[in-house]
Amino acid sequence: MAERSGLNIAAVLWGIAFAALAMAALTTKASANGVIGLTGVGHALTGLALGMAMADKDSVRSLAGRSTTLLYLAVFLVLELAGLLLMRAMGERNLSLWFALGASFATSGIAVTWLRVPSDSVLACQLFFHSAIIAPLVAALPAFLIDLTRNEGLGGVLLGLTTMSLTVSVGCVVAVPLLIVALITALAYNLSRPRADQDLPWAVLTAHQLMFAILVFRWAGDGL
Repeated sequence: MAERSGLNIAAVLWGIAFAALAMAALTTKASANGVIGLTGVGHALTGLALGMAMADKDSVRSLAGRSTTLLYLAVFLVLELAGLLLMRAMGERNLSLWFALGASFATSGIAVTWLRVPSDSVLACQLFFHSAIIAPLVAALPAFLIDLTRNEGLGGVLLGLTTMSLTVSVGCVVAVPLLIVALITALAYNLSRPRADQDLPWAVLTAHQLMFAILVFRWAGDGL
C-alpha cells in the first residue's frame, strides 16, 4: 500500500512538472532565451528521471539494440556539432543555437540509451527529431560549395546561409507540426502501457522534446 501511494505521488509530481513545462512552452516569449530556458529545465528533469531509473535496482530492461541506437545518435551529434561550429565561425547566433540545442538532445538521448533502449516508436521520433535538426545543414551543403567556387571571400557565404535559414523556416512550418504529432503519439503509447512497462527516462525526454518543438514552432512563427 505504501509503495503504491509513493508511486501515485510521484506520478502526480511528474504531471505537475510537465504541466508547468507545457504552460511555459505555450506562454513563454518565443525567443532564443525562452528556448534556452525551457531546454535547460527539460534537461534537468530528464537527468532526474535518469537518476531515479539508475537507483531502481529491481527494474530489468533489455539492452538489445543499444549499440545501433547509440550509433545513430552519435552520428547526429557529430553532424549537429559540425553545424554549430560552422555557424559560430560565421557569426550566426540563432543558427548556431539551432544546432547546439539539437546536440544537447542527442547527448541526453545517448545518456538515456546507455541505461534504457527506446521502443521502436520512440526511436522513430528520435530519428525524425534529429533529421529535422540537421536537414538545413544537408540542404545548404551544395549552396556552400557554390559559394566556395565563386571565390568571393566573405560575400560568398550568402547563398549557403540563405539556403540554411530558408530550410530552417520551412522545416519549422512543415516538419515540426508532424514531429509534434509523432511525439504526442509515442508519449501517449508509452504512458498507456502498464506501469511496470513504462519507461520514465524516455517518457520525460519525449515530453521535453514535445514542449521544445511547440516553442520552436512559435519561435519560427515570429521569424526565428
